[in-house]
Amino acid sequence: MRKKQLFIIVSIFILIAGYFGLKRYASNVAKKRVDITIDKMKDYIDVKYKDVSVDIFRMNVHISDVIITLNSMKKININELIVNDFVYHPNIEQYFDIECDGLKLEFNDRDMLDMLYSLGYNDKINIDARIIYHYNTSKKQLEIKKIMISADNIGELELSCKFNNIYLNPDDPLKFIFSLSQIMLSNASIKYHDDSLAKRIMLLSSAEANKDIKQYKDELIKKFESDIKMAKDRSIKKSLKALENFIISPNNIAITIAPKRPLPLGEIENIKDSKQLIKVLNAQVQS
Repeated sequence: MRKKQLFIIVSIFILIAGYFGLKRYASNVAKKRVDITIDKMKDYIDVKYKDVSVDIFRMNVHISDVIITLNSMKKININELIVNDFVYHPNIEQYFDIECDGLKLEFNDRDMLDMLYSLGYNDKINIDARIIYHYNTSKKQLEIKKIMISADNIGELELSCKFNNIYLNPDDPLKFIFSLSQIMLSNASIKYHDDSLAKRIMLLSSAEANKDIKQYKDELIKKFESDIKMAKDRSIKKSLKALENFIISPNNIAITIAPKRPLPLGEIENIKDSKQLIKVLNAQVQS
């Protein structure tokens, strides 16, 4: 009996030691890869962090106390950056699944600060975010499976989209810039849940127009009802009605874009009439 107990105790000790040993080894490997990635980006952004660890059970990498410095902002502080999946073979494919837990933005641009202050925010915005995307190099196809952004006292935005004929190569950014108009939009989806941003915008707009919020909203609704009556296309009528409902009660709104054929961004940009744009994009709005 004592031998059996001793065997169990030794086995548990070995498992625990093996777990922490594997965790430490995996964390060291992950740290080296993180440092290599940061070094590649040093010409564009400055990145610092406190620690890198690996969750053995979930098989993801946790990077804590990340500080990113950009030109247009003081700095971006992230409590924890979680890398769920990462595949980078430039000649084959790229795949990322990354979460930002506790991302803090600090702005120093005067126009941005003025806008934030006028909406009742301060110069610091707290955000949680996640991005999942896949790029197929040979097909030149980018699929953003999910971009989800949630901000305190603002709202939650979720975006997905698919592009064709897109060239992504960090070693040749000019080719991407000059080919922007030829990038093809296949589909897109946007979902937004409002916490207070839409309400704040309407309050600010009504104040700037020297009107109370009820009068301002009534005039907007009246304009929408007029546009709905004049619209001939049934889908446009439905989309305008959904936008009207969101103004009446800002809560949830969703936009889906599914053109009959992939559309070049240059072609989309040249469509100036909003109703024609909705029709060409086959856009549907729900609220």
